[in-house]
Amino acid sequence: WRRMIGGLRKFARSKWALVLLFIPLVIALAVTLPDTFGGGLSSGTLTKVGAREIKAAQVRQEIDREIRRALIERNEIVSLADAARNGMAEREFLSLEYQNTLLAFADRMGIRASAESLKPYLERNQVLTNAFGKVDLAAIQAEARDRGLSRLDFEKFLQDFLTQRYVEVAAFSAVNLPGVLSEPFIT
Repeated sequence: WRRMIGGLRKFARSKWALVLLFIPLVIALAVTLPDTFGGGLSSGTLTKVGAREIKAAQVRQEIDREIRRALIERNEIVSLADAARNGMAEREFLSLEYQNTLLAFADRMGIRASAESLKPYLERNQVLTNAFGKVDLAAIQAEARDRGLSRLDFEKFLQDFLTQRYVEVAAFSAVNLPGVLSEPFIT
């Protein structure tokens, strides 16, 4: 049993789990939100789920960030044309669409990470912290600047990120899944 559970956990952390589990989750969640799609897309909006929109500028920002990451981490120069050819643009768009679908579902169900939950999460996971493991405001400012956000908007972004993690963990947890999160799968 331990080996089987260990294998399932390893699979859940793999990229294949994203393809085989999360994409059907997005579809299932989208089916539960049919009345919130559309609503007149304008001003650079590519898609809208609930009150959440994906703007062309957001996709471009994510592509630019991925291009910078390729240069820094792999010393690889990637042009916009290369990004489009190798599917990077599509992956970034689908990633944003997945996030917005989960967050629209969380909005509809009243699930939201509190501002107070951010500091313990960041410190526990050693994200945006200093050498002493405490939240580093300079690192937060730098990351917000890199994303073109104000500090307040970046904190909202972090709350969205944490909310998304809450939904994902609950949806794929085998332990007492709350009815509000299991209903889309049952339906």
